[in-house]
Amino acid sequence: GGSSPRPGEISLAHRGVLFLDELPELSRTALEALRQPLESGWAEIVRGQRSILFPAATMLVGACNACPCARSREECTCTEGERARYARRLSGPLLDRIDIVCMLEPVSSSMLAPGTGGSPEDSASVRERVLLAREAQRRRLRGTGALCNAAMDARLTRRRSRLAPAARTQLFERGAGRPLTARGHDGVLRLARTVADLAGRERIEPAHLDEALAFRSGATAAAVA
Repeated sequence: GGSSPRPGEISLAHRGVLFLDELPELSRTALEALRQPLESGWAEIVRGQRSILFPAATMLVGACNACPCARSREECTCTEGERARYARRLSGPLLDRIDIVCMLEPVSSSMLAPGTGGSPEDSASVRERVLLAREAQRRRLRGTGALCNAAMDARLTRRRSRLAPAARTQLFERGAGRPLTARGHDGVLRLARTVADLAGRERIEPAHLDEALAFRSGATAAAVA
């Protein structure tokens, strides 16, 4: 705001992570202002005859509850209408620009107790897989100007995302049943390409596409609620 624009939070988080807790509690104006930076990596501010660009290539992470009261499903007193209005605070166009939407169930007290919950993969192993995946992406994208899958534009995404025949058929059938937007289609391909890279595979197989579509389904469900 003001006559002399200054970089906001999304620009201050350039090349980093911007975490927004209780996302639906932000004003609709602030939420919708995220759409253009999420897509282009730049925040454009227009004042009078001037247009100023601030860098905003940010990894946005948002969190929210399923309903306004934030209680467990058994204790929730919200009506279906209240839950729907709360979900609609996050518009379809905004959710369409978010590639991964995770719906998490509450964790029980027994699972939080020490020594329970199984043996998760250790951080060193995860780091090794991520480094190998990023190196594969750098080799694949050499000379394109993009450094990782997330930086691919629509044309590059479709050129560098090799689908196995079964995965191609699967994506076509999904489009016939519940069509994706063009932006959503490219988001699924980028995400599936990343899942395949983490698995050390050159081509995108049906299992990789399944995982990417499952994350996309979360965005669709939130927009419809």
